[in-house]
Amino acid sequence: MKFLDRACPICYVDTESRVWAPENFDFSKLGEYAFASRKTPEYMHYRLHHCQCCHVLYSSPIPESNYIAHTYHEAAFDSKEEADRASLTYAKLLPTISNEIKQINSALDIGTGEGSFLERLLDFGFKEVKGIEPSTAAIQAARPRVKQNIIHSFFNKESFAKDSFDLITCFQTLEHLENPKDFVESIYNILRAGGCFYTVCHNYKAFSTKILGLKSPIFDIEHMQLFSPKGMRVLLTKCGYENISIQPIFNSYPLYYWIKLFPMPIFLKKILLNKIFSPLFKKIIIKIPAGNFYALAYKKK
Repeated sequence: MKFLDRACPICYVDTESRVWAPENFDFSKLGEYAFASRKTPEYMHYRLHHCQCCHVLYSSPIPESNYIAHTYHEAAFDSKEEADRASLTYAKLLPTISNEIKQINSALDIGTGEGSFLERLLDFGFKEVKGIEPSTAAIQAARPRVKQNIIHSFFNKESFAKDSFDLITCFQTLEHLENPKDFVESIYNILRAGGCFYTVCHNYKAFSTKILGLKSPIFDIEHMQLFSPKGMRVLLTKCGYENISIQPIFNSYPLYYWIKLFPMPIFLKKILLNKIFSPLFKKIIIKIPAGNFYALAYKKK
């Protein structure tokens, strides 16, 4: 496999970057869920660099694009319940967004998975919704109501005309992109004037990350970069957005899922997640600030 060096994906230079953590990965230990959403963490990552100018952690070197594209197309999917719960959490900001954008005609969800958030958009009143998802397995898990609205592909800026959407969402996807700045600029172009870009990202500066260190599940083989709120503001400002709001988000999941994420000995995790305990742990819902933040940013009117 060929690995490629890269500079900071926001400013495109490496003169302000320092090695933050050495690489730690073994591809022979990766399974079919390695590039799936909400998986059990392997606690692997590429070499991490910190850009002191853009306040972003980024991976370098990384595998070439063809390998990454293939892994996402072939990724397994088994997190429908967690996706449903996440979509309900993310939908709580739709009233705030609608007050700003005034019209709720069209929306695009990039990295939509099995389309749970598309259903929330329809429930809220959006008339035309589309999703983009590279994983075949995730699309196969979509409900009939939205399955036909999902484009089986990676995002391609040439596929949409300028000023196409009132709202574009992207949840825990920016971390996975080789060129996040180009992506966020492309989103700006296809938003209508006054439209909203709504994203949720992991925060490498979060308290939970400071406690868990490199055993935090956000340090993952899938992630090309990680943001802090400060770094996200740098990115959005560079791309021309205004009225930027960035705040922590509280995630609500069953205890079963939190145990999957938490670093502990494998034998103990297997005991806690076995058939005896898992039915109980799936019923206990815990809402915590798990180290993620949301950002709302608007195109100039």
